Amino acid sequence: MRKIHDAWRQLLPRGVEISGGPPIDNAPALKQAEEKSAVGMSGARKLEFNMGRAYARSALSKLGVHDADLPMGGDRAPVWPEGLTGSITHAAGPQGGYFPAAEIGRAHV
Repeated sequence: MRKIHDAWRQLLPRGVEISGGPPIDNAPALKQAEEKSAVGMSGARKLEFNMGRAYARSALSKLGVHDADLPMGGDRAPVWPEGLTGSITHAAGPQGGYFPAAEIGRAHV
């Protein structure tokens, strides 16, 4: 996983942070607005949602943003803190399960 992360670091511009990896057994609890976004999700989908948010918060912390609440917007995309933009994705792993990843950077207008 470290080699993949290092390869992405070389491709991404300065000011963009990434975080990702294998499924997290003990992902932190969802924040209040995230929990509202997860209402009605199946157990597996909620776990995937939670892991994506956990990795996104990890990337945000590298940008100096801590304890962010990342609810889902009307278009199902994450609502990022003001001035930031990003993406959360989930890919199937080689032995099953999903590997979430997040890429976040400063929004340029």
